[in-house]
Amino acid sequence: MTSHFHLKYFSKNNMKRQLITLFICAVMIPVISIGAIVGFSTYQRTVAHYEDLAGSQSRLVHSAIVSTSIYLHATYENVANSSKLQETLMYG
Repeated sequence: MTSHFHLKYFSKNNMKRQLITLFICAVMIPVISIGAIVGFSTYQRTVAHYEDLAGSQSRLVHSAIVSTSIYLHATYENVANSSKLQETLMYG
């Protein structure tokens, strides 16, 4: 049945139409399919990479904020515990 269809189709159409159909079926469809698979895979890997990068940057910012706040807390404790330093800051 299918071989009848192929013979019927290819015998009725001119050579240009046959070559275009053959090119689309043999070249374009596989190239587009493989391109779509590769593109989707690359997109997924890129998204995963940027998610990891964003997580790393957030941990870096967190550690910078924590180290800065520890330093500021130590400075605050020095000011709060030193009456001489408080006087200097008030009248200085």
